[in-house]
Amino acid sequence: MQDTELFHPGELAVQTRAGVREAARKTGGVIRDRMVPGMHAFIERQIMLLCASLDREGNVWASLVQGEPGFVRVVDERTLDIARDPSRLDAEDPLWRNVSADNRIGLLFIEFESRKRLRINGTVSRTQPDRLTVTVQTCYPNCPKYIQQRQATGTWLENGRQATREGHELSGKLAHTISTTDTLFVASAHPDAGADVSHRGGHPGFVQVIDDTTLRVPDYAGNRHLAHHGTQEVLRATGDGVGFELAPSGAALSVSALLASLAHEGALLLASPQAEQLRHCGNPDCVLIFVDTSRSHRRRWCCMDTCGNRAKVAKHYRSRLSR
Repeated sequence: MQDTELFHPGELAVQTRAGVREAARKTGGVIRDRMVPGMHAFIERQIMLLCASLDREGNVWASLVQGEPGFVRVVDERTLDIARDPSRLDAEDPLWRNVSADNRIGLLFIEFESRKRLRINGTVSRTQPDRLTVTVQTCYPNCPKYIQQRQATGTWLENGRQATREGHELSGKLAHTISTTDTLFVASAHPDAGADVSHRGGHPGFVQVIDDTTLRVPDYAGNRHLAHHGTQEVLRATGDGVGFELAPSGAALSVSALLASLAHEGALLLASPQAEQLRHCGNPDCVLIFVDTSRSHRRRWCCMDTCGNRAKVAKHYRSRLSR
């Protein structure tokens, strides 16, 4: 399959700019137009599912759907049946009315215990009060990197427990939730390729709240398909938006064009020779990553004035106590 068939024009443009188009083409062999047998059991044992959908205004939403194992059933290699359990759904989540207005849907099955994930893009071919039928167009597994391992609990989202709030700025409480999370799910949509939902993960604080209208979300080494960035390349021209769901708090946000300004410079850096010089700060309380340009390539701290000096003082203090 040619890379022009595997990836839409936005993805190809960003891959070319980042210098990873050939690498993406090679790894693109995992992208299929149907679910292979090994995916069936994985899908049917899941108790949660992330969905991307679009409302009537074209805004993109990331939604969490929950159920007992088997609530998503593989009908055949191109068809999924998703049962709707009203007792375990957010009554105000727009997913169910969105798919009636626009049948494009993106699915992400993620198993935190095993750190496995599977992405599916398709269309809703049938809606019923208690279920959705999805026709699969593309599906592919993602690597486990940056998935924060955790055990599933018996805690379910309670129907109608929290009222939905909308706005154009982040309140202090929401800003705190975002700045302390270690996992988020990003939904986006391409005019032709459809809806998509992807995972982002890191140490708590990897999402930085710059101000009440700006977030900075890093991308890390290993993202060669650049699917989300490629969609953003198109969204800059179309004016569509992005939504995301945060974990583990369960707080959900949908902010139009929230990540539309995600710079591609990070992708360029990851594809450059300097990617080998990326380092995590040696301070365990610091979440920053820096480029080590020192001659010895043994720099430990993002900044000597803050993390470096603090670590030295702490080491000196511990040394005095041990005497």
